[in-house]
Amino acid sequence: MQKHCWKRIVLVIFLFFVFHFSSFSHIFSNPAPSNPHQNSLIQPISRMDAGWVDFYREGQVDIDYLNRQHGNGSLRITPCSQGFFTGAYLNLQPQDMSNKGFRITFKVSSWERLESFFIAFSSRGIVEDGFEDFFFIDLKYYLSSIRPYEWETITLSPSNLLAYGNADWRNINTVIVRSISSQHPAPTLWVDDISMFDNQSRAGVVIAFDDGHLSSYTMCKITMEQYGFAGINYIIPPWLGEPGFVNEDHVFDMVKSGWDIGGHSDYNLVYLSPKDLAHDIKITHEYLEKHQFPGRQFYALPYGQYNEAVIQALKPYFPFIRPNYALHQPSGYVVPERMNSQVILSYTPVAQIIDWIDRAMENQDLLILVFHKVEIETQYETEYSLENFIAVLDYLKFNQIPVVTLSEFFGTP
Repeated sequence: MQKHCWKRIVLVIFLFFVFHFSSFSHIFSNPAPSNPHQNSLIQPISRMDAGWVDFYREGQVDIDYLNRQHGNGSLRITPCSQGFFTGAYLNLQPQDMSNKGFRITFKVSSWERLESFFIAFSSRGIVEDGFEDFFFIDLKYYLSSIRPYEWETITLSPSNLLAYGNADWRNINTVIVRSISSQHPAPTLWVDDISMFDNQSRAGVVIAFDDGHLSSYTMCKITMEQYGFAGINYIIPPWLGEPGFVNEDHVFDMVKSGWDIGGHSDYNLVYLSPKDLAHDIKITHEYLEKHQFPGRQFYALPYGQYNEAVIQALKPYFPFIRPNYALHQPSGYVVPERMNSQVILSYTPVAQIIDWIDRAMENQDLLILVFHKVEIETQYETEYSLENFIAVLDYLKFNQIPVVTLSEFFGTP
């Protein structure tokens, strides 16, 4: 009896350790939190490896079976150096793309030498060597810091596509991709995935501030409080309390008022050594974690600059990363390390911001409005006038636009 009793005790102890090791193992692996806004079903429009037709017969258009991430190959476009269009089209069975967002995966040998990256969705198709009735966007004007030969995955909202003719999202039957370059050697563009997803999730506007300037508290927090709004302040911890920047008391008061506090830096991370990059990220992460600030999982890339090494260094500490893509963020699907936003500069008209807001509500987007400094009188490009800032707040309040924080929207700590 005694021998069997000891066996049972040993078995219980063994099972105790097995259970608890498996329960805590996820802590040591440090996984990124799940993203409820990636739950939309991704529906491929094209895996890019078949069906594409050379449209202009200029430059080179073919399928590259070696450079790919999805499917069996990618659409490869190398424009001629004379500045003529080079591109291809894909005929589809008519599809209803109403209320959809889009995911695009691509890379380019030189973003600087590429002069146009045009994508269109046509509801009429190819007509007499042309196309009509289409929605389009030229990504060259919206993206920055695209590094050579690195795959990029972005999301697009219909809010950012312009309509030509009698375009109708309910009956899309053709997709067109084209590029232009007058540079020599001409850059090569690879497009590896064009997919769509439901974008009827949840609309919202986020008011964000980069750098932690003092005006984000003295002008913006105090003013926004009168409207019942909170935002996110991306701070640089070593700058807290420096002239012209918020101090720790300001930050704590913002948190008490429902604000998020995210991470930022004064360095261009691309040019830091791996050791210095890790150190800079660690300083910011440890400060935010120490105080358990809401919004501590969000990071704004300094100057919008990054490469894949920077993204990989940040991801274990900041799952949600924001470059400077001048795009609305579809709410139905988010690439966490490529969050879209609209940066507000001194010359951004209030009417433009209102149009962005209206489009975001129409298409169920998350619109992140990024400010730096707000001043009574502006001198620099990154300053926005208090008068115009208040006009934006008035519009949001009067029209009952949902103003949210990022931690609220994504359900993060």
